[in-house]
Amino acid sequence: MKDIQMRTFETVGDAAMTAANMFKGPTFAGTFLKMDPKFREKIILCVSIANNCGVCSKVHTLVGLRAGLSEDDIQKLVTLYKKDYPKKEWLALRWARDWAVLRGETPTGKNAQAFEKAYTPEERDYIQKICRMMKMANYTSNYLFAVPYLEKETPEPRKGALSCLSGPVEGLLTNAVLAARCKAAQAAEAASDACAGFFSLNRCAA
Repeated sequence: MKDIQMRTFETVGDAAMTAANMFKGPTFAGTFLKMDPKFREKIILCVSIANNCGVCSKVHTLVGLRAGLSEDDIQKLVTLYKKDYPKKEWLALRWARDWAVLRGETPTGKNAQAFEKAYTPEERDYIQKICRMMKMANYTSNYLFAVPYLEKETPEPRKGALSCLSGPVEGLLTNAVLAARCKAAQAAEAASDACAGFFSLNRCAA
């Protein structure tokens, strides 16, 4: 997959719409309890990778490992080669990635049509619910913590909280942001430990 720039909210309206869409469809609890944990984490990681969200990718890499995924399973989600998956599973993972790349627009084309035929409406609802949840989580995380462009010479636009600043970023601010990112990474790992117990309960619920 071609590298994708870190994604975050484009406007306040975009953030509000993303939050509202997150509550469409089945309940959060129902979604997590009904889906196979390994499949769910693959969907989550596909969306997080496409949105270039480091915090969510780290958290759900750890959760995925605890759910039974191997490191090789997780690495394959970056390339998402069709040959590495059963056809039905690949269609769902590809749909989730395409959905994220399109910023939440419904994918079209042969793969999307095949996805709709391969899964029941209820199964698609669960997959779409996870995707909407992760869009909100990824965009929020990227906006608050994952600020990659701190140097004046960077050809890329600044993201998140730094996008409102003009001119060079002062060393003090840079250090503060880097420290915040370090704390965010530590918090992500702690959060994964805290929620892993809940997620692991779903192994018998698929």
